[in-house]
Amino acid sequence: AQGNLNEFSFNPPTQTNGQPVSLYYPRYNVGVSIPFDMFSSKGNDIKIARQNLGIAQAQKNERFREIKAEVLSRYEDYLLFKQQLEFQSQVVQDAESIYQQAEKDFADGIIKQEDYNRSFKGRSEEKVRLAEIMHSYNISKIELEKLIGVPVETVINNQ
Repeated sequence: AQGNLNEFSFNPPTQTNGQPVSLYYPRYNVGVSIPFDMFSSKGNDIKIARQNLGIAQAQKNERFREIKAEVLSRYEDYLLFKQQLEFQSQVVQDAESIYQQAEKDFADGIIKQEDYNRSFKGRSEEKVRLAEIMHSYNISKIELEKLIGVPVETVINNQ
């Protein structure tokens, strides 16, 4: 909105006989300007805001799916290493019992040094393999807990 008052509105010039002379008619101006796109621009702004909201929602859903896939993938790794750890623990126990028997047999003179060394080497190799699997298991557990933010046992026990 705008208005206009001119100098002659406040201090009108007069004729010689004392009558005011109106040089401008009307003595004041008032105007209102309305842009043509006033209503359509608001509609466009609303459309753009809705589209931006839809894009943000789609990006949020995509990120959610990526996180879910990552968690499930890490969980599968965790389960694999857990199962390998259980199997390897059994193999180490078997190798330990074979070694103890070989140690007893070697002390009794039933087997030779080479057989004893083979059983010792087999037990050692299985223990090294167990340590590697234990390491992989612990790393997969740590990575999974990092993603989910709580200990794995808490989630598994709450199911």
